Amino acid sequence: MSHQIRLTFEDGPSFIANKSAIPHLGRFASLPSQSREIYIRHNSLYKNRLGDKRRCQTTLDKVPLWAKDGDEFEPLYAKARGGKPDGQFYLRLFPNIDRIQTNKAEEAMDMIKRVIRDAEFHSDHLHHMGGKIVPKHYGLWWMDTGHWAGRVLFSIVQWCGISFSEILLRGHATTLNRIAVGRIYELLHDQGIIHSGWMHPFDQVLFDGTSISALRSASVRCYIVNFSQATAGHSCGRRLPILPLGPSSISQEDIGCEEIVGMLCMLDFQGGRNDCVPETTPESAVEWHRKYMEQHPDTNNALALIAQREKFYPTWPKLYFSGYTLLDPGSEYPQVSFIEDAQLKS
Repeated sequence: MSHQIRLTFEDGPSFIANKSAIPHLGRFASLPSQSREIYIRHNSLYKNRLGDKRRCQTTLDKVPLWAKDGDEFEPLYAKARGGKPDGQFYLRLFPNIDRIQTNKAEEAMDMIKRVIRDAEFHSDHLHHMGGKIVPKHYGLWWMDTGHWAGRVLFSIVQWCGISFSEILLRGHATTLNRIAVGRIYELLHDQGIIHSGWMHPFDQVLFDGTSISALRSASVRCYIVNFSQATAGHSCGRRLPILPLGPSSISQEDIGCEEIVGMLCMLDFQGGRNDCVPETTPESAVEWHRKYMEQHPDTNNALALIAQREKFYPTWPKLYFSGYTLLDPGSEYPQVSFIEDAQLKS
């Protein structure tokens, strides 16, 4: 695995970058061999606007000024390309690292800490999910740009597209988009991960589409990012899926997981939306789940939820598209078995 690449800005400078040992040189994805040179076009530099946090283009001349003489509140990042046939990359850029430390720029330092924490969490807990429901993470890198922007720290991850927040603002959200968001959270919980990104959760879910028709497609890929506040080791006790369930008086305790309850509310899946045409009541599904666990007390809750989804919500997209089978499909409480290590494929 190479620990050195070249990063080039269109109509600007080019630098050699080295793999950083921060947080460690652990289980990150390896950059494809054709991507030892990464290229950033002049129209692919961005900041997130203060307030609504929408993506806005910035210019190359602003890069060396970032955190040079004061603190920063808007993250700086780029969409970059490697050699063909490789994909696109998201680079989170931190110019003037030494000035940030000298000036004690608290907001900029906090951004750096979150990016380091995110990288560490990817390496420790998410490496096997890279490219499936989370982006591939290629680690942290640094380069010395001299008088241009000092020492620059940056992360490289897979480019994942447009945020669900932006899709909502544009008025292009569909029921299938919402279900895809919920599915990502359910899959994370089955892997023992709580995301905990409550401040702006829909900023953290990205859809890999470049057109409105692609974003509305049932097959558009969806990813979740930013694990700086995430925790591992979760044993999810949810008893309902994140689907359009319709109105109910069911309690948070009956649903069984705080983050799942939050997503059901934020996606408006427990209200009177027109797309909420429940095939059963949440109360009935929870009662069935209770009886299922009585019938199969040693089963994993994730398997019970697969059986519940097959029985009560068969017209909605599946949580797992492959990798499992119902052992006794004619039973009221069919057992489920994983048959391959492909649970996260979409």
